[in-house]
Amino acid sequence: MADHAVDLDRFFNPETVAVIGVSRNPKRGGYNLFKKVHARMTPRGSRVYPITPNADDIDGIPCFDTIGDLPEDDIDLALIMVGDVEGALRQAGEKNTRFALIFTAGFSEVGEEGAAREAEVARIADEAGITIFGPNTNANAFEPFEDRPGRKVALITQSGHQGRPIVQAEQLGIAFNHWAPTGNEVHLEAADFIDHFARLDDTGAIAMYVEGFKDAARTRAALDTAATRGVPVVCVKVGRSDAGAKMAQAHTGHLTGSDRVVEAVFRRYGVIRCEDLDEVAEIAGLFTLLPEPKSDGAVIYAISGGTGAHVADLFGAAGIELPGLSDTTQARIREYIPDYLQVSNPVDNGGQNIRSGENPHILDAMVEDPATGIVVIPITGVLESMSEMLCTDIADLVERTDVPVVVFWGSPLADEGYRILCRRRVPMTRGARNGTKAVRAFLDYKHFAGTYRPDVKIEMGLTDPDTYEVTAGTMSEHASRRVLEAAGVPVVAEMLAATPAEAADAADAIMDRTGCEAVVLKISSPQIPHKSDAGLVRLGIAGGEAARAAAEELIAAARAGFPEAEIEGVSVQQMVTDAVEIIVGMSRDETFGPVIAVGLGGVYTEVFDDVVLGLPPLDSAMVDEMLARLRSAPLLEGARGAKPVHRRALVDAVLAVASLTGDERIAELDVNPLLVTPDGVWAADALVVGAASRPQP
Repeated sequence: MADHAVDLDRFFNPETVAVIGVSRNPKRGGYNLFKKVHARMTPRGSRVYPITPNADDIDGIPCFDTIGDLPEDDIDLALIMVGDVEGALRQAGEKNTRFALIFTAGFSEVGEEGAAREAEVARIADEAGITIFGPNTNANAFEPFEDRPGRKVALITQSGHQGRPIVQAEQLGIAFNHWAPTGNEVHLEAADFIDHFARLDDTGAIAMYVEGFKDAARTRAALDTAATRGVPVVCVKVGRSDAGAKMAQAHTGHLTGSDRVVEAVFRRYGVIRCEDLDEVAEIAGLFTLLPEPKSDGAVIYAISGGTGAHVADLFGAAGIELPGLSDTTQARIREYIPDYLQVSNPVDNGGQNIRSGENPHILDAMVEDPATGIVVIPITGVLESMSEMLCTDIADLVERTDVPVVVFWGSPLADEGYRILCRRRVPMTRGARNGTKAVRAFLDYKHFAGTYRPDVKIEMGLTDPDTYEVTAGTMSEHASRRVLEAAGVPVVAEMLAATPAEAADAADAIMDRTGCEAVVLKISSPQIPHKSDAGLVRLGIAGGEAARAAAEELIAAARAGFPEAEIEGVSVQQMVTDAVEIIVGMSRDETFGPVIAVGLGGVYTEVFDDVVLGLPPLDSAMVDEMLARLRSAPLLEGARGAKPVHRRALVDAVLAVASLTGDERIAELDVNPLLVTPDGVWAADALVVGAASRPQP
């Protein structure tokens, strides 16, 4: 990020602001926007100047015809609301303007003509040394947030409108420090603001609405900054449809469609992905309001057994631990709760002691239990006569304990208890579903932050590209294997036979050398990458004569089915039995670059779609974690009496494939299957796609 560093503190706190395109008409945006910026910035000591040739003043504030007429030699920020953006930028450049916020729309968002205009605007700004915010944005960067103590949410949106429901969470007691609606991101992009906000001492979480990422390197560097500083990023990222996924010749490219790569990026940097804007607001808000949990144990406190059971089910499905309270704690609670109600966890209050003043004693007992990491209080349909007392008790508890307390609110929003919780800034979600996801995210991030290793601290060796050859297009399996061998991936014994007679000799030689009882024959052709799908593989060929017959059959079938293909011959390979088949691959995402895929391999790769992704740099621990997330992980550990596979050899093979990511000549690489046994690993099939054939964006 240092290569792109700009003083964003000066952007948010400019000393001089020129608002170009103001209006005297209170019904026009040019009037309201100027008043908003003026009200926000002048109390901070900023000098805000209205620019228009159509008025002498705005509510008594003198106007200037052009920015050139200002009594300032240097302008920190020009806010442009006129159609002639190009002219306004040229004039701003004459005043040594640092930043230009371009409110005006009609650029790349409207098509090719707009994109050309946007490029011209960028050129003018670059020549003048102006950094652009926008275009097609608004002045929400100067939203007048309430001044509240403690940690705050910093908001980044690529749609001004989509940010509004998030900042309205101020009504829940959540504090905000900044909002960056980035627009078309000619210069300043989401990554710049992630990095800036993560470095602010009062930022407790970064909330985002994202449609796309402009610069992968800057985005990863910014997310790395946030993760290193322990600032969670909570995000809605749109664009999950298959229509956005890249299709490629190798399996891996198909399996690593664009949104899967986004998921891998988010996992790498601990980004919490949300389904809607309410989730973003509430989860980000919890991170600013909750203290650090001492353990993962959640204790549920409800005034209804049904409510407690419902939330317990949600927690069970989410994998949230519900520890039993100690005998001592249960005895303390039992003093106030009848014998027929549960007090172990969930605790069923029954609603009988709220009016008696005994409720605070129960709350204290729960937060003081050694197993309690977080107390969750779902409030659904509480009687209005109880609501004020119950919520006051909860607010008092939050102020006197260092144990996280969260309310799941399910009653009417007009309730006085709800207003008490908001006014006193009690951590709260609206509903149990959002609440469950928020608690899960809160606990998960605690573990993530405690184990995160910055990218710069991960050492990953790269294979010397001079030790192997890569040609444009889809390479044959035989040529692809040479690439794997150079990287250090073990391969099965193999010989390329140009004729059936050579295939017979190769089969005998491989069986003698390896001691295997049979060989595998596959057609070898750069134009036939998926041989199994084409029916051009023969398994369990025992001996030279059987290999001769199989080779004749394969060559004839390949020539008949693929008359335009170049047939190199037949690949004769050692057959490894009793192995788990794994796929390991590398592809290059159009935004984020190299991606490593690991999953269940063989002919069922796409059927079961059991694949996880990782982004280099990778180390052994990260690869091991990827393997553990596979649904088929039990196969590696030794299912139904089988021996566990050689996990270290598998991890090393994945790292060896990852070591090829530095070679830009390789667009995609596919090892499928990688045969994994208790004794080691062997690549049985490989496919390398040279970069010249890589699909263009």
